[in-house]
Amino acid sequence: KRTRAIGFAIDDYGYLGMGEDTAEMTHNDLWRYDPLLDSWSQMMSLHGSTRRNASAVAINGKAYVGLGCDSSVSWMGVILDDWWEYDPLLNSWTPKAAYPGGYNIYNQTGFEGVYFATAFGIEDKAYIACGKMGADFYGTDLWEYDTNLDIWTRKADFPGGDRYQMTGFALEGKGYIGLGIDHDLFRKDWWQY
Repeated sequence: KRTRAIGFAIDDYGYLGMGEDTAEMTHNDLWRYDPLLDSWSQMMSLHGSTRRNASAVAINGKAYVGLGCDSSVSWMGVILDDWWEYDPLLNSWTPKAAYPGGYNIYNQTGFEGVYFATAFGIEDKAYIACGKMGADFYGTDLWEYDTNLDIWTRKADFPGGDRYQMTGFALEGKGYIGLGIDHDLFRKDWWQY
């Protein structure tokens, strides 16, 4: 059993991985689902830390996965900022430029990472929005990752306020995010980027 996992689709396959099991252990595995055969195959595990509440997006036949927290208890774990490219043809992982967002509330430094962030992809770009950086500390920032140049660029903050556990996807060249939790209040708004 698995919760707080990542999922994405490339070509005719669905992929599921990482997350936390019922023993509260975090994982770095990846599984591919073939709907024609109704079967699962284990793929190459992420070379980085085990993690839950990571972010994932598929762009141009590859997946971009990262961030999250490496422990089932966030204050005991590390909030991650690593970012990886998964190539399903080679069944391999390549490290990419670290996510520059986030904020470490314990030592007041930036660039700490994020978990519970939402992601969507438009053309050759991945977008990471909002998320959680600590107990009752959520973000409003939106970051764009250029898959060709391997660089991150900060974009206009999400205008709906800070929150985490949002839903996001892209459709016809636009990103859509919304819902989630704003300081323990469940939200039902929906935004287009």
